[in-house]
Amino acid sequence: RIQTRLSRKLNSRFALEYRYTTNLFYQAAGPTMGLLICMSTLYPVSRLVKSIVEEKETRMKEIMLIMGLKPIALTAAWLCSYFVIFLFIAISCTIVLSNVFKHTDPSLIWFFFITFGVAEISFCFFVASIFSRSKLASIAAPIMLFSSLMPRYIFFGTYEGEMATNKFLASILVPSAFTFSADKMSELEDTREGISWSSLRFSTEEFTFANGMFMLWIDTVLYGILAWYIENVFPR
Repeated sequence: RIQTRLSRKLNSRFALEYRYTTNLFYQAAGPTMGLLICMSTLYPVSRLVKSIVEEKETRMKEIMLIMGLKPIALTAAWLCSYFVIFLFIAISCTIVLSNVFKHTDPSLIWFFFITFGVAEISFCFFVASIFSRSKLASIAAPIMLFSSLMPRYIFFGTYEGEMATNKFLASILVPSAFTFSADKMSELEDTREGISWSSLRFSTEEFTFANGMFMLWIDTVLYGILAWYIENVFPR
C-alpha cells in the first residue's frame, strides 16, 4: 500500500511537472512566426522592387550611367538604403522576441533576422531584373515572396531528420529557409535549451537551425548573381 501511494504521488507529480514544462505555444510559434514576418516585409519588398524598376522604366538609370555613375554605386545605394530599413525591422523583432525566446541568445536572433533581410534585398534585385513595368513589378513581388513561403508547409509535421534533402532544395526560396530555421528555434526553446553561438551545428543528414542560416546566405549570393546576369544580358 505504501509503495502504491508513493508511486501514485510520483506519477501525479511527474504529470504536473510535464504539464508546466511543455508549452504548446512554441509548437506553433515557428510556422506562425515565419508567416507573420514574411507578411510584415511585403510592403518594403514591394517598394524596393518598384523603385528599382521605375528607374529603368523612366530611363533615369541610363541618364545616371551616361553622366558617369558606376553601376556598382547605384546598386550599393539601394542596398544601403534598404539595409537600414531591414536593420530597424531586425532590431524591433529582436526586442520583442527576446522576451519570448528567453533561452536563445538575443544577438543570434538579431543576426538571424538581419540575414533574412539581406536575403530579401537580394531577392528584390532578382525580381526587379525580370520586370520592365514598375506597377506590375510592385504587385508581382509580394505575390512571389509569399508564394515562396508555401513549399515549407509541405513538410509540416516532419522531424529534423526527415526529408532533409528536400528541405535543402525548398530552402532555395528565402521565406522557406527562414521558416525552417524559425521552427528549429521554437523547438529548442520548448526544451528550454535555446540556441547559442556555441551550440550551432551543421549537418547533411538533418536540417538544423544553422543549415537554414547557411541557406539564407546561399540564397543571397544566388539571387545576387542571377540579378547581375539578367541585368547584363537583358538590360531592357
